[in-house]
Amino acid sequence: MSATRRIGVVLFQLGGPDSIDAVEPFLYNLFSDPDIIDFPLASIARRPLARLIAKSRARHVGRHYADIGGRSPILELTLQQAAALERVLRTTFDARVVVAMRYWHPFTNEAIAKLQEHQPTELVLLPLYPQYSKTTTGSSLNEWNQVFRPSATWSPQVHIVREYHDDPDFIHSVVAVVNHSLAEIPHL
Repeated sequence: MSATRRIGVVLFQLGGPDSIDAVEPFLYNLFSDPDIIDFPLASIARRPLARLIAKSRARHVGRHYADIGGRSPILELTLQQAAALERVLRTTFDARVVVAMRYWHPFTNEAIAKLQEHQPTELVLLPLYPQYSKTTTGSSLNEWNQVFRPSATWSPQVHIVREYHDDPDFIHSVVAVVNHSLAEIPHL
C-alpha cells in the first residue's frame, strides 16, 4: 500500500427509503430537488408541490416497498460495492470508499464527514449512473458542489467521472453479466 497516495472515492446513488416511514420524506427530498422539478417560478412552487406529491404518493409507493421487505435494497447493495472497491484499491493505495445517496441516508454531507476523517489527497467522484443526466449525475454533483468545502487543512484534488456508458470495459462487464444470466436460464 502506498502511504503517500491517499485516495477517497465517493459512490453517488439515488438512495431509497430504509423503512415504510421513510417513504414520504424520501419522496419529499426527491421532488424538492431543483434538478428534478424545474419550470418557470419553480423556486416558489417546488416545496409545496413536493409536499403534495410526497403525501399523495407515500401510501401507494409504500405498498411497493412493503412487497420487497419494507425498504429499498439500494443502500445495502451500494455499500457492498463500496466495500469491494475499497478492498481492491487498498492493495495499491491508502483508500477509503464512501457512499453519498442523493435523497436518503447517507447524504452527501455524511459522506464528506467520513472522508474528512481519512483526509485523502485525491478524491474521485463516481456517480453510479453510467450515462449523464441532469436529474441523476447532475443532481448528485450539484449537491456535492453545494456541500463540499475545501479548507486550509484539507483541500484534495478532485477528479470527476461524469459518464462511462460507452467505456469498453464497462460494456464488456455488462455483457459478461448478461451472458452469465442467460446461461442460467433453462432451455425450453
